[in-house]
Amino acid sequence: MQQRRILVVDDDPDVQLAVRARLLASGFDVDTADDGRGAYAAASSESPDLILLDIRLPGEDGFEVLARLKQTAGLAAIPVIMMSAQDPETTEQRALESGASAYCCKPFNSSELLDAIAGALER
Repeated sequence: MQQRRILVVDDDPDVQLAVRARLLASGFDVDTADDGRGAYAAASSESPDLILLDIRLPGEDGFEVLARLKQTAGLAAIPVIMMSAQDPETTEQRALESGASAYCCKPFNSSELLDAIAGALER
């Protein structure tokens, strides 16, 4: 069985490294990007099974990246979990209304993040 590939998009190298390490330890293949342009390019070339997308990114923010992904044939069906340290009440609702499969608050609880990933991959 082929490993599931997850694209982690975060401009904070510490967050990116921690999430990547946790996902690798859980048996996922992991690609990373640190801005919106890199996220779109990686999604186009690597065909991830799921994208973990930070909202606050340099250049295009996570909402702009999500909108672009959802408008692109071949990428629109990829589940996206948005993540942020911003106020969860307003950002979670906006993320879900924008087409995200789920929303996770930073800092992460590893088991909650893995549960969100499992749920999004099952849909």
